[in-house]
Amino acid sequence: MRAVTDDLKAILDGGQYELDMRLDAFYGADRTLEGLTVDRSWELRWVKSADVPGSGSVLVQVQMPDGSSLTPREFTARLAPFGQEVMPLLTIRAGEFGETIPAGRFRIVDVPSARDENLVHSARIITVGSYVKLALADQLEAVRAAEFAKPEKPVHTSDAWQELARLTGMRIERRGATVPVPASITYEMSDGGRIKAVQEIAAALGGTPYVTADGALTVLPDEPSIPVRRFPFKGSTVLDFEIGMSSAGVYNEVVGIFEDDDRNPIVVPPAQITDGPLRVDGPFGRRTRFYSSPFVKTAEQARSAVTKILEQSSQQKAYRTSFPAILDPRVEVGDTIEVEQDAHTYTAVVVEVVWKADATMTLTVDIVRTLDEANLLGV
Repeated sequence: MRAVTDDLKAILDGGQYELDMRLDAFYGADRTLEGLTVDRSWELRWVKSADVPGSGSVLVQVQMPDGSSLTPREFTARLAPFGQEVMPLLTIRAGEFGETIPAGRFRIVDVPSARDENLVHSARIITVGSYVKLALADQLEAVRAAEFAKPEKPVHTSDAWQELARLTGMRIERRGATVPVPASITYEMSDGGRIKAVQEIAAALGGTPYVTADGALTVLPDEPSIPVRRFPFKGSTVLDFEIGMSSAGVYNEVVGIFEDDDRNPIVVPPAQITDGPLRVDGPFGRRTRFYSSPFVKTAEQARSAVTKILEQSSQQKAYRTSFPAILDPRVEVGDTIEVEQDAHTYTAVVVEVVWKADATMTLTVDIVRTLDEANLLGV
């Protein structure tokens, strides 16, 4: 969850405010433009499962004091898609209160359209306004494009965080203890090879890669955590909400596929649910999941593994749904939140966030469902 000041927190909790956006531009470490006006058609999006989680679209509308044009015509133009970056700045106002926060730092990846409005003054052409539409993506876009020129092996094998920093060239925000880089990871000469390696190392750290609002690379945990925000239906913080159920991904049998150090198969009985509504011979039917792991090397480890995976596969499930709400810039993908609906409170993990210029956002969440033990066993 993004940290904000106590004053801004009070405004966001109330849900009554206005906002606008401006844009600063950078080329390397140099700030090249500041406070550019952004049309109210802008949209920013973060998707947890995407190779490049952060993206967006903005239309810059600006009149330069010197009458120059911002329409990009060469590689080094201030809004060209060749290494130039922008930082959208969100200003939130309520009465006399106003505070500005960065929405993130993005690379310009495309300029779908650009035009100038000109006039002739004393035989000189003056640009009275430039209108430049920008397609944006976070810094993992550059990582995705930078492929391996030859097969490689990890360098910092004992510290996955340090290896992520080396692979990406990005500043790292460590969220959690480090782990060794799995010995099975190799860097391949293939499309998407580098971003795949980053994802594999992030998985070893327990999650998925993500770029924070200040441009650092971190890893979002895959498992639900302590809720950081409650969305009450009262007071229209949540504008609409629907719930559902799905049997997708629910299993009542787990079959292990393992080998010992000599590549001999390890055969153990499948783990099964034999009582209650999810029993393998009940109306739900047999739902089998195959599971393998290079870390399982003995029969005892195999029996323990399939039992644990069965518990995870049958008792804790998520249903994905989306709902609109008042824009709250504190909420990020990967956050665990609570959503109220009538007499129910649901725990959910945020997997997608979309900000819009009308001060609303759309959250896509996985509602965490837990089947209690009594129901599971048919008690």
